[in-house]
Amino acid sequence: MSNNQMYPLFMFLKEGLQHKKIILLEIQFIRAARDYTIIYTQQGEHLSALGITELENILDPTKFVRIHRSFIVNMIHVQTLKRMNGKIYLNLLNGNPIPVGKTYVEIIKKLIA
Repeated sequence: MSNNQMYPLFMFLKEGLQHKKIILLEIQFIRAARDYTIIYTQQGEHLSALGITELENILDPTKFVRIHRSFIVNMIHVQTLKRMNGKIYLNLLNGNPIPVGKTYVEIIKKLIA
């Protein structure tokens, strides 16, 4: 991936008969749901026909980090990282705890100063 690569600022998601504009920086996290994904923003949940890997490939990796096979988080919305019962969770500003998968722990460790 080139350092000069431009990432989109928004995307349109089909909702009923219209397409709703989603500003990407407003995304708090993304959760895989079979062949679809659910995109969580302050405005609510939005269903996307794109798979989680497809979304991961179009999002800016300096802001959006895959932390689990089912989750991508916008690091701007992360408030704390905590260990609980041997697992690591990222707690978002809205209070949602998102689990870090075992294979993604090293990625998170690199983000800790």
